[in-house]
Amino acid sequence: MSTGHRGIGYAALGQLSICCSWLLAKQKPSLWLLLPGAFLVLFYVWRSLLLSPSAPVGMQGRTFDLYALYVDGSFGFQPSIWLHHLCSSKILRGFLQGIYEGLPFAMGLAYASFLENQSKALKVFCCFLLAGVLAVLCYRLLPICGPAYLPFGDECFYFDGSCSTASFFSGRPSFINIDSQWPRNGMPSLHMGWALLILWSYQGKSCQGRSCRAKKLGRWLALAFVLLTAVSTMVYGEHYLIDLLAAFFFSLIPWSLCMADGWSRRGLALAAGAVGYLAWVVLVRDHPGLFWVSPVMPWASLLISCAVPLMIVFWRGGGPSAQESSHQ
Repeated sequence: MSTGHRGIGYAALGQLSICCSWLLAKQKPSLWLLLPGAFLVLFYVWRSLLLSPSAPVGMQGRTFDLYALYVDGSFGFQPSIWLHHLCSSKILRGFLQGIYEGLPFAMGLAYASFLENQSKALKVFCCFLLAGVLAVLCYRLLPICGPAYLPFGDECFYFDGSCSTASFFSGRPSFINIDSQWPRNGMPSLHMGWALLILWSYQGKSCQGRSCRAKKLGRWLALAFVLLTAVSTMVYGEHYLIDLLAAFFFSLIPWSLCMADGWSRRGLALAAGAVGYLAWVVLVRDHPGLFWVSPVMPWASLLISCAVPLMIVFWRGGGPSAQESSHQ
């Protein structure tokens, strides 16, 4: 079965989980709350068209993959290639492939867990939908396919051949034409963005008793899914490390508009998300050499890209245990 067909299958499982949650709900939610599952399936049916190559702003359809590879190298190694070699077990790779392709199922489960709270469920759906729409538009700013789609990528990531970049990459960023049949996956990584939004959907103030424990379990499962998604996207060469880092700031934008509590946090998240994401685009596209000025630069960028969004989302009562402890 092809990757595309498996994606549709996982999306169908997501829809099934939504239907089951609706049927098992003590108080039957509105029927229209089942529609987001259909949107999920349709997205995976039509995603090849939605993610098809389009000319980036000012360019003619070429990708910035070698720019991303160049910036990734400033960490002192190539994270995707390193992780690919580290996760050499066929069993482990099979598990990670299930994690990567199972994203629509995870999204369906997350949405289904909020069905009894109609307002929250609507916010979660709108957040997922807005992230998808914005990401497709943002791919025009810095279109990237992923290391698996580079000239060495197919042999390296899928046939365990040579992963050396020396035969085609001189160590300087340049544009590269990649077969138009391959979709543009970034920047940012929508896969990572959706995984983060699943986790952030469990951030909130109110929970009591059994629902509080269920929310806590869902949050920790979502955290594990985020970490495994980050690893799986790089193990299979679908994303560069910087593509995942940009997703942290990008995800703040739909989260601020759909799920954030309070105008001050909403405004801060929107501003930080927009500035942070655009900073990544400008730096990678126009000033990639800055990451090589000092070994501190890439690691500081990594720390800022992860820490700032997480602090905005989980600060003051949004951590894994702060809310639950106050109700037990």
